[in-house]
Amino acid sequence: GVANAKIRAAYFGAGGAGEGRDLLTDDTGTAAIPEPADPSKNQGMNVFATAAGYVPKAVSLRGQGAVKEYTIALDRAQTAGGTVIDEQGQPVAGVTIRVQGPGNRSGANENVSFQTTSTTSDAEGRWQFPHIPKNFQEIRFILTRDDYAVTLPVVPVGQFNLTNLALVMERGFIVTGRITDSAGHPIPGAEVKELNNSWYRRQVTKTADDGTFTLQGLSQYESYQGRKPELNADGSTTIRGLIGLGKPGVDLVVQADGFAPQKQSVRLLGPTNIVHLVLAPVKIFRGRVLDEVGEPIANAVVRTDSDNNGLRPFEWMAHTDAAGRFVWDSAPAAPVLFWF
Repeated sequence: GVANAKIRAAYFGAGGAGEGRDLLTDDTGTAAIPEPADPSKNQGMNVFATAAGYVPKAVSLRGQGAVKEYTIALDRAQTAGGTVIDEQGQPVAGVTIRVQGPGNRSGANENVSFQTTSTTSDAEGRWQFPHIPKNFQEIRFILTRDDYAVTLPVVPVGQFNLTNLALVMERGFIVTGRITDSAGHPIPGAEVKELNNSWYRRQVTKTADDGTFTLQGLSQYESYQGRKPELNADGSTTIRGLIGLGKPGVDLVVQADGFAPQKQSVRLLGPTNIVHLVLAPVKIFRGRVLDEVGEPIANAVVRTDSDNNGLRPFEWMAHTDAAGRFVWDSAPAAPVLFWF
């Protein structure tokens, strides 16, 4: 048994609503996972197991009926480590470091998963990640910090000392501007977010009282290519992120109560880019959810859904009332996919 392993159990219910449990295994490697507090979260469960020195694993128990006991076998792992530096070679603290997994195997209910594993660089930029599978031929790191661009270094395994890596963090672009109504009045408290189909990170902020906002660390390109590692005289290896190709840009989405949300593409022409967005008056979207004989369905989930590119520009969710009715009083003018 692996003692003090971190166990995260995720229950699923209607409309994608979930409920989680975080536990530690005892001295025998055992963890007792409670039933969900909400009985409606009964559509299956995923279990994630993580322990230092082991490869993390995810187990899907959805669609397997009532499972009362399950044994997860973890493989021994190797450790990667080193420092995070900026483009001038200075250490960067507070960087979250994750690793991209190999993906799920078709038909397998157990898979290697780094979803619940990460580490953070300390005040001197130092870090360790003790979860690397021994059969990995390359490690795809994901570096994030709010005021830096998402940086994706790729490290070949077997060619360098994995515990003496210098990962270079990139600054990216800044977008700053102002959100107003059609009369030029500022809209405070509007949500401004970066839109992309990456799960790495999406920057988000709120406008100030004068309608201004700033987003830092933006970096979106048409495509990317790798770079060769740089072996240093002190035995360390410098690894830079993937190179962005094409013209950089970013898609922004703005939502505010009482206004129609808006999506805007911004071309990143310099280190700092200025944009002024005007929100249109509110749009109303209302309706009813009925069964096949015309009876209303109460408490049905109604929410915006992702498009074919995996993007969900506009975030909204509600439940129908006793008459099956729902209303979104700040809907966009653009077409939207919904999930009922």
